Amino acid sequence: MLEFQKNYTIENQSFEDFILLFFVLTDDLYKKIAPDSVKL
Repeated sequence: MLEFQKNYTIENQSFEDFILLFFVLTDDLYKKIAPDSVKL
């Protein structure tokens, strides 16, 4: 199993960058787990 680096961090330059990152991750996750009947 893969192990993440122990010092792995994501640095955000601003609150807007954080919101954008959150949106992109949420959108990608939604596309993977949402059933097809909900997507349409």
